[in-house]
Amino acid sequence: MGRRNGLAIWRLLGAWLLCLCAVPAQATETVSIAVIANDPVDAAAFRVVKEAYRRIGVQARPVTLPSKRAVQAADAGTLDGDTIRVMGTEKQYRHLLRVPERVLSIDTYAYTAAAMSADIKGWDSLRPYRVCIRHGILLQEAQAQQLNVSPVESVADEVKMLQVGRCQVATMSKWAWLEIDRQQAAPMRQWQPALSATPMFHYLNANKAHLVMPLTLALRQMQADGSAAELLGQDNPAIELAARRSAALRLASP
Repeated sequence: MGRRNGLAIWRLLGAWLLCLCAVPAQATETVSIAVIANDPVDAAAFRVVKEAYRRIGVQARPVTLPSKRAVQAADAGTLDGDTIRVMGTEKQYRHLLRVPERVLSIDTYAYTAAAMSADIKGWDSLRPYRVCIRHGILLQEAQAQQLNVSPVESVADEVKMLQVGRCQVATMSKWAWLEIDRQQAAPMRQWQPALSATPMFHYLNANKAHLVMPLTLALRQMQADGSAAELLGQDNPAIELAARRSAALRLASP
């Protein structure tokens, strides 16, 4: 009987902690979080991260920076955290702590000009091509070590380089369609399947270690109740429309 009562107490404690995360509290702390400039994936991920902070009574303030400067600022403590990075970032940036519950999973695709003839299936298949990747994106840098790459600063730069023929392939997520549409770039193709699917995590500077567990519980609850998917899905209609426009241009091309 005593053991059962003990288990019941622990279950109630766990439920209380989850409820505490679910109920908005008056913000008593503000954190500054790095968001990669002109990056639609980081912008979408920050919506999830911001809501997780709200649930634990903390206000998250975005600070936009280029990718490399963003993670460096979080590591140095100039900023309190970085919106999302790949697992293992803490091995290179020793003052960062990973919040263990993922924010989202990113599918990385190969994009080419629509008319380009290629056979793309996996990272190794990119070896014959000049590939645009983003500087400071550790996932892309790790995968592209054996490739002929042109590092650029942003998704916008990748699209421009692809359009003018400075690279033959660009590695980007589905959110790239928004930038392709914005630039009214020539018809482009997103190759299937994805090159990789990678879980992405929120990182905090070590001086904010007290927030790791509350954020873990909040993000876990957001995955369970569907709110994380809902926040990430806000861009889906615009992404799908942009992809259809490019497909229509491709079909209309001689």
